[in-house]
Amino acid sequence: MVVTASSMSTSGSGSILAATMVWSSGVVQENGQRQSFICQSIFRKGRSGMFQILIADDEPNIREGVRQFITRRCPEWQVVGAARDGKEALEMAERFLPDCIMTDITMPHVNGLEFLEKIKEELPDAKLLILSGYDDFEYAVQGMRLGVSDYLLKPLDTELLIQRLDAFAEELTQRQQQWQDRVEQMQQRLDQEQKIRELMWRASAGELASEEMKELQQFCIGSDRYLAALFQGGPEIRQELPALLNQRFEKKLDAYVLNHSVEGMSFIVFSIHREVTNAAAALLLTRELTAVVVAIRRKWNQTVHFFLGGIKDNIYKLEKSGHEAKEAAKYSFYEMAPPVRTISDVLLTRVTACPEIDPHLTEQVAQAVAGGDAETIAGAVDGVLSWFYPHGVVDAAYIKMAVLDMCLSVLKKRRGQNPITYVEYKACHQEIMEAGTLEELQECFKNLLLLYRAAEEKKNPGQELVSRIDEIMGEHLSDLQFSLDDVAAELYISPNYLRQLFKQASGQTFTEHLTEMRMKEAQRLLDDESLKIYEVAERTGYADSRYFSVCYKKYWHITPTDYRRTLQESG
Repeated sequence: MVVTASSMSTSGSGSILAATMVWSSGVVQENGQRQSFICQSIFRKGRSGMFQILIADDEPNIREGVRQFITRRCPEWQVVGAARDGKEALEMAERFLPDCIMTDITMPHVNGLEFLEKIKEELPDAKLLILSGYDDFEYAVQGMRLGVSDYLLKPLDTELLIQRLDAFAEELTQRQQQWQDRVEQMQQRLDQEQKIRELMWRASAGELASEEMKELQQFCIGSDRYLAALFQGGPEIRQELPALLNQRFEKKLDAYVLNHSVEGMSFIVFSIHREVTNAAAALLLTRELTAVVVAIRRKWNQTVHFFLGGIKDNIYKLEKSGHEAKEAAKYSFYEMAPPVRTISDVLLTRVTACPEIDPHLTEQVAQAVAGGDAETIAGAVDGVLSWFYPHGVVDAAYIKMAVLDMCLSVLKKRRGQNPITYVEYKACHQEIMEAGTLEELQECFKNLLLLYRAAEEKKNPGQELVSRIDEIMGEHLSDLQFSLDDVAAELYISPNYLRQLFKQASGQTFTEHLTEMRMKEAQRLLDDESLKIYEVAERTGYADSRYFSVCYKKYWHITPTDYRRTLQESG
């Protein structure tokens, strides 16, 4: 019998299919077994110029005779194995992945019919050829019902065998050519889409030459309007985004997820088909993108957002739509944003007056600064920030300004009681205005109020922060890459502001203080003589023990080796 190459048993199917998918690179998505068979055949035929055949017969003379005959008379076929029974044939099929299997109908262990059933289960597209005697004709008929392509009777008519194998080779060659044509077409389409994405990115940046603009319009011949969007979500979801969008917009819009990001968000361009009106496109985008957000939340348990610019009637205006998408993204904190926000939503909200913030909240903040501890101040901050959303205030810029106004109000009330310096306030102002999330704003707001409180108590304004930094440093002394940027990220403070505040509070630079902590820890570890010097170096953040020794001597005026020697002499 004849069978095509792919996964041939339940135990081996996974690895075989995986191997074929590497070759195809996922270009064509269809039934895995069919794809596997065709891919393997194309790859093997292209490499050796021959199709592969496996022979299965329990009679040694027939098995060997057929092998020698095919080797001499059928130049397109290579015999890769000759199995004595169905069990061995299954094992060889898994190992060699032949294009063709020729099997006797009656064999020990696993007979021909059982073999056929297993092969057809794994390879529904396989061509199968039965070799049987006159007494086994009923078995051959049963085999035909299982989807066998043809059968030959014993004694074997070699001319008929040549005809069958020639026919199979011709059909396999045609199938391979069709597959190769499809792969080439798909690759051309992928190359074209990549070109479109690159041109669209340059168009969105206003960098496209007139000839390139014409080329892009030719690519998008069925579309006459464009819209830019930004997607905020994790990297693993961004990989799936093109497929998710194409499922939703297959008929009405074309979605291009560009190979570039804007402020950490994926940049998308939608081209709208001519027959779709602007109103229908806007409704479709909001509805379907919301459905994508819901699907992502269910599958990945993550909250994501889309921010949309306006629909533009010319590719030259794509840059403006991109700016509008960024404006929509910056309008509110992610925690307050709906699944899909359009520039129209932003413009509509801006013409609506925002309510005045509750004066009792300002009073609570002032009282917390006057007599509360860090926990009380944190509670007051939570109370302020949780007021905005229920009152319909989601404009991030408005919320930041309201927080700054509240801080100024607190300062005015306590003007005569050691307020913080202008430099400190300016730094906090910058932190608040640059906050990208509600959580970051919460930390900045709290830090500013803590500075007020510390100033009133005539403490070093940054002392509490320095203590927290010491804790973080202590947890990362062995981290070779540890830096001020890591501390800033953990405290939601910009590196520049942290550097300035730390210097003012401690009188040292961050690097000086980190070195001091590492050297003190190194001396403590050196007291343990079971540790090698290179181990002490690694535990205090130094990969090179020689450089560690230089730093240690510079700080303690003695090398680690000499320090150890003095310990031994004094002990």
